Amino acid sequence: MFKSLFIFVVIGILNIIETVHYVQNGETFFGNPLGVIWALWGVATVSLIVFYFLRKKQQKRFWEISQESFGQEREFDQKEGEYFYQMPVTTLFDNIPIVIKSVNDFKFQLYLKNAGYKFLVLFQVLPSASGIKLTSNQNTVKVVPAKIFRARYFYDVYWNETFYGRLRSKGFFKEGGSKKYLNFIFTTNEEETFTIQSDYFSMETKIQNTEDKELLTAKRTYFDLSKDKKTNRRGEQHHIQVSESKLPKEILLSLYIQVMGVR
Repeated sequence: MFKSLFIFVVIGILNIIETVHYVQNGETFFGNPLGVIWALWGVATVSLIVFYFLRKKQQKRFWEISQESFGQEREFDQKEGEYFYQMPVTTLFDNIPIVIKSVNDFKFQLYLKNAGYKFLVLFQVLPSASGIKLTSNQNTVKVVPAKIFRARYFYDVYWNETFYGRLRSKGFFKEGGSKKYLNFIFTTNEEETFTIQSDYFSMETKIQNTEDKELLTAKRTYFDLSKDKKTNRRGEQHHIQVSESKLPKEILLSLYIQVMGVR
């Protein structure tokens, strides 16, 4: 989609220059056929229009999915501390809520800080500019991108609109970030530190405190286009176990989901 946008803008400007030169001199400046470059611009325009309507369709579809109570139709047998969600096969746009099944269901969706961030994410210019917003019956957690033009990932985490801590990836060499496939640190506003890690070639991710106590353990499935028997949907599945700790379950789930989004 970024290519279509690039063609739309750059070729559009070029077309104007070429058209003015053609009117004044009877030929284009670069010697390209005027009809061809306008046709190329038209293709890019059509691609952007198709993307817009596809996004609207996906938003409507997944909003309807999130509203339906499929827990009444299929047995998930989720117990306290157990969570399950399934990512769609399609690209995750804004306003596409994903349901997290548990004793009490949660929802999350992309969080885009402003129109500029939305542009960077939707057109794949800088996908890391997206965060997430997770909601339960009582609380809301926002993971907001910070320092988006840095080589590493930085996110500010808010609990009911109050700053709660910062999530960041470890330095590749200085902090040994290269030793793990996923290697993140979360520091609360009270200076408590937690690690979010996953080994290379492993489908398991863990969140641990400084004493190596596991607060969250999650296993994800390999990408599979076949439909799951329980959900009757395609997409990567995440099975999560959360233990009692000082960190609220909504915070732990939000950290895990955000880290999964940067793989």
